[in-house]
Amino acid sequence: MKKKILSVFLAVLMLVLMLPVQAMAVEYPEGDTNKNGTVEVTFTISDGTDNFYLAKNQENLFNRVLNVPYFDIALYGLEEYYYNPDCYTGGSQGAGTKETAEGVVTTMHVFIYATEMFMLDVPAEDLGKGKHNEELFEYISWTQGAGSSFMKFWNGSTNLNYYLDYQFPLGREGWGSTSDQQALHDGSNVSVHLIVDEFVMGSQYAFFENAEGVRDFGEISEGDAMTLTLYTTAGSGYGGATTFAILPETAVYFINKNDYAGQPITEWTKLGTTAADGTIKVPSDLAAGTYYFSSMGEVVGSNERGPAAYILKVKRAAGNYTFGDVNGDGKINSSDAVLVLQSTAGTLGEAEFIEGAADVNGDGKVNSSDAVLILQLTAGTITEFPV
Repeated sequence: MKKKILSVFLAVLMLVLMLPVQAMAVEYPEGDTNKNGTVEVTFTISDGTDNFYLAKNQENLFNRVLNVPYFDIALYGLEEYYYNPDCYTGGSQGAGTKETAEGVVTTMHVFIYATEMFMLDVPAEDLGKGKHNEELFEYISWTQGAGSSFMKFWNGSTNLNYYLDYQFPLGREGWGSTSDQQALHDGSNVSVHLIVDEFVMGSQYAFFENAEGVRDFGEISEGDAMTLTLYTTAGSGYGGATTFAILPETAVYFINKNDYAGQPITEWTKLGTTAADGTIKVPSDLAAGTYYFSSMGEVVGSNERGPAAYILKVKRAAGNYTFGDVNGDGKINSSDAVLVLQSTAGTLGEAEFIEGAADVNGDGKVNSSDAVLILQLTAGTITEFPV
């Protein structure tokens, strides 16, 4: 009997001990993987028809990491804007309805939060509380029953495009002018591109596509030919379907990634203009490396179009390399050995890496043995590679 009473007592005690833990449970926003109560987002702004990324000389256009908490958009009179029309994204990243948006940090949250923080100097305790709407709406104008596409945003701009988790410079993962409820997660990058002009009604989006129908990025080998086609979106009105049209007789520019330091597109090398069918040929004599291709943005009637972007990686042609010179810089040193080890570990990233040059022992594999041989040649303990 005593054992039974003791068992019941212990069970009750365990329940009592668990109560404070349950009471202390915290609900975190979806996407808050590090459980700090916010979603960490990189927020980048650029502007103009011929700029990418952050304008170096404009301090008010910033590249910051924001820790954005979830807050109720209804506090801003925007409860009707829980939607995602997947405007040009091709796949849903949206929060959808008010019910599914509960606890989700979205692009609209970032726009509001950043405006309050950077433009209005709202006290930290008031951020996301809807207490400064009168001042906020001097910077943001909600019109046409839509969201970010019709914001009267910062720096005199009257329209914007934004990109979610883009590939540099502004290729897309997800893009939308009115997809304000795209759900964010820790590490998301929201890039806003502003057009400074008289009031315009909507956004268009230009993009390059190769002959296989792949947009925004591609890969060829040295000496290969390639043709790109330049398109633009052409929406059929609010709530309508998005259509596409070619962009003929439009100037296209390109630059090596290593030479890009924020120059306007017009300072890149001019490739030429697109033909009547929107096509343009990529030079077949490009050396190995990564290149950015672009057309300028433009204000067209009542619409604006941001710059287009295409990222092209040109691989070194087979046999056109020196064994051991893995990064193709004309030297064989420890940097090449490091790249081999990174390749083996799967941490290479986007670094230039000539796989054929890395197999210095000729065994058909690239591994740490090749890295050791490169270091030995660098140190002078061997004078040539086994291959």
